[in-house]
Amino acid sequence: MKKLLLFIFTLLLPLVASADASKININGIYYNLFDKDKTAEVTSSPNYYSGEVIIPATVTYNDNQYSVTSIGEKAFYYCSGLTSITIPNSVTSIGNSAFQVCSKLTSVTIPNSVISIGDEVFQGCHGLTSITIPYSVTHIGEYAFYGCYVSKEKVHNQSNMPLSSLTICDVRTVSGICIKDNIFVKYLGKEPTITIPNNITSIGDEAFYRNSELTSINIPNNVTNIGEKAFGGCSGLTSVTIPNSITSIGKEAFGGCSGLTSIIIPNNLTSISKRAYAGCTGLTSINIPNSVTNIEDEAFAECSGLTSVNFSKNITTIGNSAFRRCSGLTSAIIPNNVTTIGNLAFYKCTGLTSVIISDNVTFIGNSAFHGCTELTSINIPSNIKNILDLVFAGCKKLKTVYCYATKLPETRESAFGNYDKYINYATLYVPASAINEYKATAPWSWFGTILPIEDATTQIDAASTNDYNIVANGNNIIVKSDADGEKVSIYTISGQLIGTTTIRNGSAVINTNLKPGSVAIVKIGQNTYKIRLD
Repeated sequence: MKKLLLFIFTLLLPLVASADASKININGIYYNLFDKDKTAEVTSSPNYYSGEVIIPATVTYNDNQYSVTSIGEKAFYYCSGLTSITIPNSVTSIGNSAFQVCSKLTSVTIPNSVISIGDEVFQGCHGLTSITIPYSVTHIGEYAFYGCYVSKEKVHNQSNMPLSSLTICDVRTVSGICIKDNIFVKYLGKEPTITIPNNITSIGDEAFYRNSELTSINIPNNVTNIGEKAFGGCSGLTSVTIPNSITSIGKEAFGGCSGLTSIIIPNNLTSISKRAYAGCTGLTSINIPNSVTNIEDEAFAECSGLTSVNFSKNITTIGNSAFRRCSGLTSAIIPNNVTTIGNLAFYKCTGLTSVIISDNVTFIGNSAFHGCTELTSINIPSNIKNILDLVFAGCKKLKTVYCYATKLPETRESAFGNYDKYINYATLYVPASAINEYKATAPWSWFGTILPIEDATTQIDAASTNDYNIVANGNNIIVKSDADGEKVSIYTISGQLIGTTTIRNGSAVINTNLKPGSVAIVKIGQNTYKIRLD
């Protein structure tokens, strides 16, 4: 019997609670009415509030009068059309997120009856230009004013409480620029073209974050730093001038700028930060200056339109996923100072046909070239120590592998994929002194043909295509073509640049200073060719 009574009481609990509070629409404002103490709490509208809203001190319903004492949690949440709010002296508390993301709300005056302001109450109210807080307030919750930017002369705080997360600007312009301590903190306007003022020394974190109206930005020479996500998600941005005064560009600074078609990386930059240009699908080419020594994780990930990268010769590290899913990239020549190629560095670069890895590379991370389905040949440098899981997995067109390591590198059996049948049809060239060891050790032993690397050069005496005729004459490499103005670069087999020239009057000549029998790499446009010198 006791259990039955307890069950019935549990079922009645919601009915008891609802008897004391009900959501009622009175003159366009919704309230929770509490009969016990005849108080009312402003609550959310199913149609969202907009325009000017004046909250009365009292409301009458069924001949009963209720005092409006609180604004409930999320009462005006995401009411992006709300432009003005009048709060009566009867209100003592404002609930969590009550006005969160009311982006058109321009000013708010809290009456001196209010004691408590909850968490995130005005978070994301970018349009706020004036705030008044009375002495009566004894509690302001976390992030109450996060994402609000108000000039110091428009902030009137009589309470002893700090205004949680509010950014107080030295200058807040009519156009929506917030400047503090010579930092361009935030742009809240809609103009498509912006020129940063000359007195600015830094562009702050998320200063233009997800501003889809922005199309171009001009940055003066006084600026030395661009903060994290400063232009992240600015999908309409097509042009940006970055001066050489810039020494630091933060994480994801231009991430997701899908409309950006070109960018000049400044000469004083030493590192390209994590995801700095990730998702910039409109970028077609990148020139990395010699000041840069490090490409951090995911720096150019998902840049599907990228077709060429001119690497700095001083780069030592290519980070994890640095060029992941850059499907338009057709060739990559890893500079001579690089020692590390990170995990997934060129993962699913499905257009990649040629890779030249410098001889100083000692580490190639997991899945570094995984899914490069068009890759036909690759060289593995002599200093390599480890080849990890799935490095060349899915490279199903791989026909030729040159491994220059005389000491067999530690190699995971999955290095060429869990399904290794395709390498049964590929040829592996290794040093003659170590050929038996390669033949006896998986996954190297799975190659269909294993030959001394010394024999490989006999197959590439010259190269001829529809556009170019490439021949060796002593130490010289001669390129003959009608493509005047085309750039020609010559590299050693280990990836070190020998020289660069341009085709003029139908030909180009470069002296390599290499010994007879040496192999050189000729790069013309996006194509690469191997050739043996006489």
